[in-house]
Amino acid sequence: MENKIVNLKEKDGKDILEFELDEIYSIDLNSEDQSSLRVLFGEMICEYIKTPFQLSLKLSEGYTKQLFIEISNEYINQLNKELLSIISTQPEETK
Repeated sequence: MENKIVNLKEKDGKDILEFELDEIYSIDLNSEDQSSLRVLFGEMICEYIKTPFQLSLKLSEGYTKQLFIEISNEYINQLNKELLSIISTQPEETK
């Protein structure tokens, strides 16, 4: 199974999760506005159905915010479980 990288980094004073899918999708972990998540999840599901993958967290060099590291690790683990459950519920002809 292919790995897709999710980078956790600090950019312009913000903590960012950057998903490397067919395009780069970013989530600002410090923002209350998470409206871009719907687009990210839609793209992630479409890609996953075509070619299953596993998300892997990568920390940018020097990133040390332990709380965000722990939250991001758990988030990525939950996303991997959800993606796996989606593909396992697909009818056989769409796999």
